[in-house]
Amino acid sequence: MFQLFHENPEQYLSFLDKLEIEVFKTQLSERESDFNAALPGWKKQLEITHADDALLMEGFYPNIFADVLYDGFYTVFYRQAIFWLDSGLSQNKALRLLDFIRSELLKYADDMDSPALASALSNFCQIGALMVRLVYDLSSSLEQIKQRSTNEIRRLRNFYEILAHPMAEDIFDVCLQHQTWKELAFELALGRNADLQAFEPSHLKCRVAEWLEADGKKKIPEREIRQFIQAHEKVHLLGIMAVDASRNNRSRDIIALLYEMERNSQIVMDTLLDILERELVSNVNDDALKGFLNGNLLEIEMERTSAFAKRHDFWLDLIVVGLGNYKASRVALDHIAQAIKLLARTEDMLFYVEEQQIFVILSLGKETEGAHTFANRVFNSIEHDQVILEDGRGVKIDIPCGALSYWAGLNLPIEDVMEALMHQLHLAESSPKASVKYTVLDVIKHPLQENKSGSQSQDPEEDADDVWC
Repeated sequence: MFQLFHENPEQYLSFLDKLEIEVFKTQLSERESDFNAALPGWKKQLEITHADDALLMEGFYPNIFADVLYDGFYTVFYRQAIFWLDSGLSQNKALRLLDFIRSELLKYADDMDSPALASALSNFCQIGALMVRLVYDLSSSLEQIKQRSTNEIRRLRNFYEILAHPMAEDIFDVCLQHQTWKELAFELALGRNADLQAFEPSHLKCRVAEWLEADGKKKIPEREIRQFIQAHEKVHLLGIMAVDASRNNRSRDIIALLYEMERNSQIVMDTLLDILERELVSNVNDDALKGFLNGNLLEIEMERTSAFAKRHDFWLDLIVVGLGNYKASRVALDHIAQAIKLLARTEDMLFYVEEQQIFVILSLGKETEGAHTFANRVFNSIEHDQVILEDGRGVKIDIPCGALSYWAGLNLPIEDVMEALMHQLHLAESSPKASVKYTVLDVIKHPLQENKSGSQSQDPEEDADDVWC
């Protein structure tokens, strides 16, 4: 973190320097045409080829001398630095341009035969160079801060998704809304066009406050609550002060305020991210879905496993287990998950697709009956256990179960394979009795061959013709 204005005396222009420039202000203003005449040469030296690209803000030259005694030049240099940043000019070129300006102003001082003015103008341009470095460094730091926070949120979100756990959307939303408000404060403080209506000044009316009022305080360790609340309040207060400083052209205050705002914001974000991590660890340790991958990864893993099966002449075995009439029961979900995990081998890949409320088992085998055998074991394991549901009822869970053995040499699209698997599940769901429906994809069948393809059920009476085309 670089030093701020109030910490470095060199960032001020002395009163004698200001007075010297004020004395020669009229003569300096009269050289505006000479100054503008030098601009094309500077543009050429900086290798800026677009004729329409302005090097300086409109009115830059007269404005830097307009209010020297009352530090008006700070605001001019600050806004000019933002102009260069927003126009895509690199920091190096911006500093070179200030060197050109300094050399040009020193020529005017020589013409006026005033060494004191030359010294004052040199120091004057140093303020401009310092302002450029501050603005560019600030912008770079803010991007890094934003990226760091965004990456941290994305990392935790990915963990939740990969491990098939319901995400703590309320805390994710709090993190994102806090960051959005902070970025808006940065944009407004830097003088950029932003949605002022979305800038809610009160720390009591934002998403963080709503979360705290609901149950957020219960999730924060007691020793951290006071620090969190104070830091959050300071973020809003400092953000408002920075925006106000920008509106009132107090550029020297803006950077100090923004950095202090970010320091307090980091306390808020660290606390929220710690809560997310604790909830994730708690879910992983306690949840029956531990060990199940998220359904979002199913297609990717099927592509990879199918390619492996094709190279090494394996069958791709797929089993799908639905929740039947117990989709609303967490007890039933946990029971089925535990049963599948107890039967699964180390090499089996287990998935839970939350959107469809189904379990999928992906495996490799050397025989076509592998998927059917495994599906029957899962079916029997779940079917023979009595489960006490949330309402106190004891039931034997009836589950639909589908299985499919796929020869990867067919090179079918993964979507078609999954559709064939889900077809078996639908057959099981529509069967009068709980059953396992099974098929083999080893040839591409034609609709006219429907009656030649068999579907096997756990109950022989429930066997029915099944075709996958």
